[in-house]
Amino acid sequence: MLFTKVKNKKNITLGFKKDISMDKITIRPSSISGFVNCAYQWYNVNVLGVKTIPSARANIGTAIHKAAEVLWTDAIKTGNKDCNLTKLKDAAIQQYQQLDKEEGIFYNDGENKNTAEKEVVTGTKAFSEDIVPYTDIPIAVEKRLVYKLNNPIAGQLAGTVDYITKDTIADIKTSGRKIYPGKHILQQSVYNFLAIKNGINVSKILIQGVVLPKKTQPYGEVLKLKPNMSRVMYIVNNILESLKILSTDKVDPKILFRGNPEHFMCNNKYCSLYSTCPFVNGMGLST
Repeated sequence: MLFTKVKNKKNITLGFKKDISMDKITIRPSSISGFVNCAYQWYNVNVLGVKTIPSARANIGTAIHKAAEVLWTDAIKTGNKDCNLTKLKDAAIQQYQQLDKEEGIFYNDGENKNTAEKEVVTGTKAFSEDIVPYTDIPIAVEKRLVYKLNNPIAGQLAGTVDYITKDTIADIKTSGRKIYPGKHILQQSVYNFLAIKNGINVSKILIQGVVLPKKTQPYGEVLKLKPNMSRVMYIVNNILESLKILSTDKVDPKILFRGNPEHFMCNNKYCSLYSTCPFVNGMGLST
């Protein structure tokens, strides 16, 4: 079975030794790798609605996304790529400051709001100089694509695609290190699935990468990516089957969604669950 369509949406109640009421959840392409890296964190964030610690790095990326959205939205209207850098920087900084106000961003040692905003500005500049001149004006930006699911907990598979032409989808990625397309195969394969199901004849999947090294000049690059549909379909179906079992309330979620204390981001800097996580701290042995 693969993604059958849902007939209706309803509230559900689930929980193991605890009652939780919610609407059906959305499975996002960006969350698929999180399920693989730490299913316990995935369950807490995506099913229970627990918030992890927002990082400056993630929100720098969101701010640069905003600049790209403003640029391409104007270009679609006018037919011209007008890189008004002041306008783009202002949009990006405004987005970052809003996120900082709403979420309370976590900064690593040596980072603060000023250093983060500087990276937002230099990243926006790199995008406009290194990517935009070599990229066609899209037909749509920040377009939400949805596919309905027949699952007691998950109502839809849905995500927002950064850039779409008649035959291409692209995702903006920001990183402090060189970007490797292979690290994004799961997410982009889901976007490929969503695009096809929404009538887009995808022949190319691209990463529009903005690299922000600490010691050298930021730069942008466009990278090709080949999807792995069989891998991602297996993983998504694994998520859906796990959620079906969860809905019966007969299996402890900690068995269905196991933690990964060996993952490099398993620490209290990146996960608010760390201090109470049973996979980190243990809970004793049953006999």
